[in-house]
Amino acid sequence: RKENRLMEAAMRIQEVFDDMWYTQHVNPDITDYYGSAERYGIFLEWAREFEYRYYQTERYEHDWYESSREFAEAKIKEVFG
Repeated sequence: RKENRLMEAAMRIQEVFDDMWYTQHVNPDITDYYGSAERYGIFLEWAREFEYRYYQTERYEHDWYESSREFAEAKIKEVFG
């Protein structure tokens, strides 16, 4: 079950990245530097961090969708912003 949640978190981060890309909230020069496989590796690391930090917390259990979005946006802005 935890592995499924990890993949869901990685896919959520990718979804947030795509939204930020289409709304031009990431720097294309930076994003072009990383290949899609490398980006996915970064997103998977972030998903592990998110799961480790929030798993079995009130925020995780009751507001996973919003918590994951906030987490992903902050990480994406930090690296790709």
